[in-house]
This record gives sequence, C-alpha cells and structure tokens, in this order.
Amino acid sequence: LKMQHKLQQFIGSLGDIIVRSNLVAYTFKKTPVLPSKQAQFITYIAELPNGFHSFTGGMEETTVVVSEDYIPALEKAMKGEKRLDKTRNLSSITLRLPNSSSDVIGLYYFFFKHIASAGVPIKEIISTTNEATFIVHSNDVNAAFATINTIKKPL
Repeated sequence: LKMQHKLQQFIGSLGDIIVRSNLVAYTFKKTPVLPSKQAQFITYIAELPNGFHSFTGGMEETTVVVSEDYIPALEKAMKGEKRLDKTRNLSSITLRLPNSSSDVIGLYYFFFKHIASAGVPIKEIISTTNEATFIVHSNDVNAAFATINTIKKPL
C-alpha cells in the first residue's frame, strides 16, 4: 500500500502531456542495410519542419512511427525493404518524466492498467530516459488522454 501511494504521488508530479496526431507506423523486416536506410531517412527530413519520428528495433523487425508529412521521405529511404505492416490514423500521447522515473517500481504498469481499463488498445510504446510515449489509434486518443490526465492529478 505504501508503494502504491508513493507511485501515485510520483505520477501526480509528472510534467506536461503532449498529444500529436496524423501519425503512421511502418514495420519492416530487419535487414543488414536497414540502419543505413534509417540514416538516409534522417538526412531527408533534416530540413523539414518539426515532425515526429521514432525507430524501435526488435530482434526480427523495426517499427518506424512518423508524421504523415514524412511518409514520402520514409518510403523513398526504405525502397526495397520488406514492409510487414503499415497503420495510419495514429496519435501519440507523450509524458515528460523526471530523471528519477527509472527508479519507480510499477510506473509503466500503472499507465497500462488504467489505459486498458478505459478500453484503449496501445499500438506502440516508445520510451526514452525522460519521456514515455503511447501510440494509439486516433479514434482512441481522447479516451487515452482523459485517462492519463485524470490519473496524473495529485491525490
């Protein structure tokens, strides 16, 4: 019970919630040339306005989530790669996390539990040291945001 209270206090101290829409997720089979094609994509978008992109590499596949404006650049860079999936109409919800977040037991579980209980499927999860991003279908973003915003309020 003490750990649960500590977790809820920590969640109440989280930073801003950032919502982005018009995202697309591509999943490609992992190949030896895929990293160079990712670098090529980064070169293509270097001069474009601030959009969203994220690479997540698994054992056998790599998922790339991008703003719709980046689709032409991504498809040009990934030409010849085996695409396993493409999902449009996605949105992201990003939470800014304090530096100490990696020491908090159950932090991600807490969000997963509440988002799942709201009936929202999570398409992808992207995390960095100080950010947690949930990729959801755009028609679910309002429910996911409301859920996260409600549990984020301090007790």
